[in-house]
Amino acid sequence: MAETELPEYHTSMYKVYDGKNVKLYEQLKGNKFGWYNREKNKVEFQGGIELEDRIVLPLNNKITEKNAIPLPTNAIEYGSTLNLIADIDKHIKKYCDIPDTFRKLGTWYILMTWVKDNLTSINYLRVLGDFGSGKSRVWDAFGRLCYKPIMLGASHRVAPLYRLQDVWQGTLCLDECVLRDSDEGSDIIQVLNAGIEKNRFVPRCDTNNSNEVDFFDPFGPKVISSRVSFEDQATESRCITNKMKKTKRKDIPIILPSQFFKEEEVLRNKLLMFRFRNWQQVNADNILTAELPETSKRLQQMMAPFAVTFHEFPRIVEELNNFMIDYYAKQVEQAAQTVSGGIVRAILNMASDGKFPITSSDILKEMIELGYETHKLSDTVIGRKRSGLGIEAKQVAFKDKKGKSFSKMSIILNTEVMESLMKQYIPMYERKKYEQLFAKNNDNSGGW
Repeated sequence: MAETELPEYHTSMYKVYDGKNVKLYEQLKGNKFGWYNREKNKVEFQGGIELEDRIVLPLNNKITEKNAIPLPTNAIEYGSTLNLIADIDKHIKKYCDIPDTFRKLGTWYILMTWVKDNLTSINYLRVLGDFGSGKSRVWDAFGRLCYKPIMLGASHRVAPLYRLQDVWQGTLCLDECVLRDSDEGSDIIQVLNAGIEKNRFVPRCDTNNSNEVDFFDPFGPKVISSRVSFEDQATESRCITNKMKKTKRKDIPIILPSQFFKEEEVLRNKLLMFRFRNWQQVNADNILTAELPETSKRLQQMMAPFAVTFHEFPRIVEELNNFMIDYYAKQVEQAAQTVSGGIVRAILNMASDGKFPITSSDILKEMIELGYETHKLSDTVIGRKRSGLGIEAKQVAFKDKKGKSFSKMSIILNTEVMESLMKQYIPMYERKKYEQLFAKNNDNSGGW
């Protein structure tokens, strides 16, 4: 009786459970698997994995033929985690001109992408800048060292994006990611918004069968470069961003030399060994004991994966917390210049001066006095944005010059709401003048 041939299953990564341990197989360049033999402290190679119900083989397609997704060629010794961080930091600094704090964060991000398996959320790394600012160089240097980088240039089509992310489960790298107001742009925004947390699948109709729905997994790290911020505020808040400036350094090569690619291959091979040794060490529950500084909930959520990944490295966690404090201060300064920031500042100013009641038209006039751009604003727009900030209003009776009564919506000043908004929209150095306002009105009623 002829033996039944086992079905083939093609993948770039596979985990085999033997009841006690997990053997991790990773695809290497050259269509072979590598796995780490802990007992011998060495990496071994094989063309496939024969199991009881299938034969697992590496992916073999045009992507692997063209090396479109850079893969390690081996897994080599890196010394310690701190040594590896120093090696990557040195490489990035050699080819990119960015602030030390962001370069460190980007280096930590690279390591995090290689051990993301047990993370339940992850953030995005982004550089913003005009033509010639060096943003694509930073995107290249960081992105190509991340885990299985899916490097996509200026033309982003959502169908291959879905498929590549779903099949490779790597790091999605989008260069010149300026999303137009279109169906294509909306679909990419959907991927970015859903991709920060596990188990947020994106449904797509099967093009070959209208009765079937495919569910793609967008979860994973992403490295993005763009000239402008995202219009969608939810997407914008998922990015840790550095705004690029044109470099004055003379030692940075105009184009990447061959040495760059040789260096990154060595680093990539070190990173694979780092993955083999550490992917099981990351415990998402460590966030329960992490001590993050008081910033916004979104920023804490964005920084939490770092705190989880480097839980055993107090020096890195300390540097991370310092970065968060500085980054949050810059976020608040930027938020203060928005319409929402103008509304909050106008209300606090008028409340401090004892100007009550406060209507939308009062807010608009105060914003003009404060120098905000208001030519596209009206009382109605102010009222809508005020409501969106969680500031409620009620009808208040007024009298005109002739003594005739009428009513207008006047805001209800709630201490808890306004104090929260102040932290979000008023820079630290401006808050002191409002402290007496909150101290005076911090009674049990919660209102003013």
